[in-house]
Amino acid sequence: MKTQDASITMVDEDVARSLLDQLLEDSKLYKTSTDYFKLLEFTKRLRNFAHFNAMLLHVQKPGLRYAASAYDWKERFGRRPKENARPLLILWPFGPVALVYDVQDTEGRDLPQDVDTFLHAAQSQRSNYPVSSRR
Repeated sequence: MKTQDASITMVDEDVARSLLDQLLEDSKLYKTSTDYFKLLEFTKRLRNFAHFNAMLLHVQKPGLRYAASAYDWKERFGRRPKENARPLLILWPFGPVALVYDVQDTEGRDLPQDVDTFLHAAQSQRSNYPVSSRR
């Protein structure tokens, strides 16, 4: 049984290509070793994402603290994206792309104090992709 789940949104192929083209263009921002070092520190902090996806998130929103799909925000944290939240694009295994949201773009219950450990522990039990692989 296939259900339409807004939390894991596959976007139109033309839109995906356009967004990826823009991301690749934006990746040229890292021209100095300082900029590149900041990128590496960012990807190290987002341990629940594959390195390339963490880079994509950094290009889109450098100040991002935590990101997850709408499904994971709802099911794991009791939060949901705000009405006009801007989704962030990542590459998705076995599909073109997926959308995730920064914690600042969500509302609901407070995050657990050990959210870093929680996210990393959940990810360690899975692959190097975001924890939102359920439909």
